[in-house]
Amino acid sequence: MSRLRLIAAIVVLTAPIVVSAVASAASPQSAPPPSAPTAAASPVPAPPPPPPSAPAPSSKVRVAIPEFQIEGGGSPALALQLQDGFVLGLVRAGVQVLDPVDMGRRLESKPELGRCDSSPCLKTIGQLLDVKYLVRVKVDVAGNSYKMVARLFSTEGAAPAALPVANKSKSCDVCTVAEARDIMLRLADALRAHLEEPIVAAPPPPPPPP
Repeated sequence: MSRLRLIAAIVVLTAPIVVSAVASAASPQSAPPPSAPTAAASPVPAPPPPPPSAPAPSSKVRVAIPEFQIEGGGSPALALQLQDGFVLGLVRAGVQVLDPVDMGRRLESKPELGRCDSSPCLKTIGQLLDVKYLVRVKVDVAGNSYKMVARLFSTEGAAPAALPVANKSKSCDVCTVAEARDIMLRLADALRAHLEEPIVAAPPPPPPPP
């Protein structure tokens, strides 16, 4: 009898604990609180396009040589070598050259323009040949001595000046044909400063958009 009472007492004492455990197991676990929504990252603006580069010059300075005159003697071969040295000096400076042969072909219908230095003639030649300058060369030969003169005329403007814009000369008292040719090349170099186009600075790029 006493054993039954003891068992009953144990059952009564452990019943609340069992009920509490069962209730805890049956109850749903509380879900974690929802996290705050993450703010969307703002888009990074694209960099502005680079400014267009300035176009390179499309044409070089053009020069015509209406005559290359040799006085005092000298063979056609000598004249050709001296003219070749002068033309080479201009070409290596970046100048486009029409030599007397080229000019004679282009002015075949108007040969009178070849020996004309007046303002209207200079203007007409510049328009017909699309050249900015004319160069007249004269070489005086006396044995092994040479005196070279180059006169530069402009064809631009409403009334180009009939006087040369530059007059350069070189000489050699005693020299070989090869040395005279080299002096002709240096004579062309002396005209380079008068043939260079002015360099125009490119405009600054526009400011970036705000």
